[in-house]
Amino acid sequence: MGCGSGLLVLLLVAAAVIALWLLVIRPSLRETARDSLRDGLSGQVETIDTVAIPPSGTIVLSEEEITQRLRENLSPDLPVSDPNVSISATEMRLSFVMFGLKSAFSGRPVVESGRIRILDGDLSGPAAQVLSTGDAASLVEEQLDLLIERVGVRPTAVELEPGRLTVTTARNP
Repeated sequence: MGCGSGLLVLLLVAAAVIALWLLVIRPSLRETARDSLRDGLSGQVETIDTVAIPPSGTIVLSEEEITQRLRENLSPDLPVSDPNVSISATEMRLSFVMFGLKSAFSGRPVVESGRIRILDGDLSGPAAQVLSTGDAASLVEEQLDLLIERVGVRPTAVELEPGRLTVTTARNP
């Protein structure tokens, strides 16, 4: 009888912990992580020199160059460290450490209605327990939109090749 009661109490405590995680802690962490990342990314985008982006033409960036720029401009306010970008013919992948744990976000950038959008997004690792894939894609898209608007151009095409990203732009009408 004592063993059964102990097991029942253990199950009730486990259920309470799971409910607390799902209903209180996880949504709070999600909101905090999303806001923290948005604020940090906004600060990062503001530091990017717009002279480096031509008003129209083609921008070609290697995965090493993107990784280097991310690392050089990474704000200590962000809960993210150790970014590493890899590019294949079908997707871009950003691996990173968030709150001390390795995670990654990947997706396929495309141009839709004059904006870069991330399709087939996938968020893996512990970050996926805090953020949704949609949150991650929205954060990236939002910051790309802000950067491109600041320069006064619109993307017309995105091309991926192993190790390289090419964005073709045109002046805004």
